[in-house]
Amino acid sequence: MDLNFSQRMGIAPITKPLQLDSINDELRNELWNIFYEHILTKTGPEAAHNNALQFLSSNLWKYFFVEPVDEAPKNWYSLLNLLKEVFFLFEWYDVYRFMEFLIYFPFTITENYIKSINSCLERQFSGYRIINNIIVPISNELEISEINSSIDLNKQYTALEGVNIHLVSAVKFLSDRTNPDYRNSVKESISAIESACRIATKSKSLGDAFTNLESAGININKQLKESFIKIYAYTNDKVSGIRHAIIDAHDAPDFETAKYMLVAASAFINYLIPLANKAKLLEK
Repeated sequence: MDLNFSQRMGIAPITKPLQLDSINDELRNELWNIFYEHILTKTGPEAAHNNALQFLSSNLWKYFFVEPVDEAPKNWYSLLNLLKEVFFLFEWYDVYRFMEFLIYFPFTITENYIKSINSCLERQFSGYRIINNIIVPISNELEISEINSSIDLNKQYTALEGVNIHLVSAVKFLSDRTNPDYRNSVKESISAIESACRIATKSKSLGDAFTNLESAGININKQLKESFIKIYAYTNDKVSGIRHAIIDAHDAPDFETAKYMLVAASAFINYLIPLANKAKLLEK
């Protein structure tokens, strides 16, 4: 990280507190600038952009604000002024919801838009990043890389489509900023491991799959294999209430547990799939 003059002189702190349940003015301003540059400038005010302007305005009113669509601004400057006013009054989570909603705006170059947002979030010490088009509360770049790599790797194999469904579901359950579901996030993470192992070994259960790894030509270190068997045992434990119906008191998983499980599952899948491919157990 390059230090500015104030940081080099010891006047300003080199690091800032991680922003998890708040957004400071600098972060909000940067996100507004990204919205303005990547979205608003492509909707007008020139006449050639009228279709884009109408699409953006009507869809925001119909699906984001859930207000009568006939009240949506039809003039570019009216839309700009109104959106700027509400954007700077948004609660922190609505800012993220707004930026996430616009990922699917058809006049946006999605890759550039997401790259700009993630760079901003990193620069401003936000505890969130965009993963698979969803803003997720994961702050460590290595963790983000592990999850993205796993999702991208699985896309190369038709048989692993189910693995990605579980991983993406785990991300969604973890990333809900108003009502996160850590229990189901953990469940989906371990289901992703189970799906990958069973597909690679053609087994009926994760327990059988771990047993059949070596006979299938996949040699995994004994301690590594046992660590994931224990993780699976944790999700099967009645006290955790993850893979069983909740009847009595249970220890509900927290954010840290759910995040660990998602990253661990992604890392294990990134480790397993190349080994399975080398053993010629997967077809693209």
